[in-house]
Amino acid sequence: MTRPPWEVDQARLTEAARILLAPPSMVFDELKNAAQKARREPLDGRPEKLEAMLVERNDRLINLALASFGTDKEVFKALYKYGREPAKDEAEAQYKRGLRLGCLSNETIGVINFLLRFPHELIGNEEVERIIVSGEESEIEALFANPKCSDEMLEQLFKGEGPLQKIEEKRRAHLIHVAAKNARINTDESNDGGPDLGYYRIHRAITHCFENVPVTQLWFRVLFQVLLSIDLQQVSPSEDIAATLNRWKDFEIYDGRGEEKKPAEGHFATGLTIADEFRCILASIFGRLKDDAASGAARKSDYLPLRCVYYSHANMEINDMKAGCERDKGAYILAAAFNSNIPLSQDKRRFFEEEQLHSSGVVRIYKRNIDFLRQTYGWMPAFLAEDEEEKPERAETDEHRWNEENDRRLARIETETTALRRKVEEIAGKPSLFQSFVIVAAIVFLAVSFFQALMK
Repeated sequence: MTRPPWEVDQARLTEAARILLAPPSMVFDELKNAAQKARREPLDGRPEKLEAMLVERNDRLINLALASFGTDKEVFKALYKYGREPAKDEAEAQYKRGLRLGCLSNETIGVINFLLRFPHELIGNEEVERIIVSGEESEIEALFANPKCSDEMLEQLFKGEGPLQKIEEKRRAHLIHVAAKNARINTDESNDGGPDLGYYRIHRAITHCFENVPVTQLWFRVLFQVLLSIDLQQVSPSEDIAATLNRWKDFEIYDGRGEEKKPAEGHFATGLTIADEFRCILASIFGRLKDDAASGAARKSDYLPLRCVYYSHANMEINDMKAGCERDKGAYILAAAFNSNIPLSQDKRRFFEEEQLHSSGVVRIYKRNIDFLRQTYGWMPAFLAEDEEEKPERAETDEHRWNEENDRRLARIETETTALRRKVEEIAGKPSLFQSFVIVAAIVFLAVSFFQALMK
């Protein structure tokens, strides 16, 4: 095994001394870079007691770095406690506010201390409750958008349980609007050691939220933001999507007043109101087709959102896609943008993107769903660039990516075919009638094997 250069070992051995002597701005950058590395390699820790020694320098910039990127729990507690103490003037108030926000947004300490219930175990349940009930806007954002915010708190938020029962509806709606940006909502940490149960509970709570919050304009806007933030592949489907949709069936957003009053137009699909879009996206994300009977029922339904369940989940053929577009136009295109079966088929994807996907708003949704799918299917090409001038080069690149796996299979099969053909020829020499039959049979077998391999 090749050893790293001595300079690497030397830098590691002298790291603590170097950081302790470095200017504050350099310490800030060092701690920030170390935090990024720690999130990638949690077991690669920092020199012991380094953060405690840095606190002793009593420098505001260094303390802010320790609050934001530190991993020492005792240092964290001390800095947050100091940040809560009364300030002597406005400058100190801003500094202490920065310490609190740095601590609440600190993602690294939750990675290094992976069993930590963040931030309860560091700042206490009473302080967490203060932030939930009366914390300022920046505190709310720092905490609820932090991916290491405890799963329990996110679950309680979407269910309206625990301390979240004590706050008014408008504030809880705002907290959910902030939490919709939290990367944890789309990060499943299941591994060979077991499923990510916390993640599962968060998504059950999100589904519960959609099934139970009041049907009002306030919740409409908040839930719409959640719909546009979550990964379709990760959600926990509604047990009864028809009942969930029925709650919002008569809801509408209007523009104008009096005789000028009319349903507000949608943002994404031509011909839909914004409330129609909400119902169609809700159906596309939380609906599921349990079997062929459910698929057929959804397809033939008289209620547009239920047909969207079909468009977003059925393994449609191109003729089905044409029929859906002819019947429901913009609503079909919007729902089909969530259908993962389309981008997993080269022919269907090309047809959808080139023949049906025209609305720029739906393009954004479709592109985002493609990006989510690529996290699972790394070979899948990114969505085609919107710039028309880039299409020829882009199409060539995408075609290459699409055929990359098949090209490898083809090369392997051709090599094996050539070797076998030569072997047959050597054995055959001047073939008899029986030998000719064997050769023909071998060629037929290889042809069948070739096409079967391409279909895998």
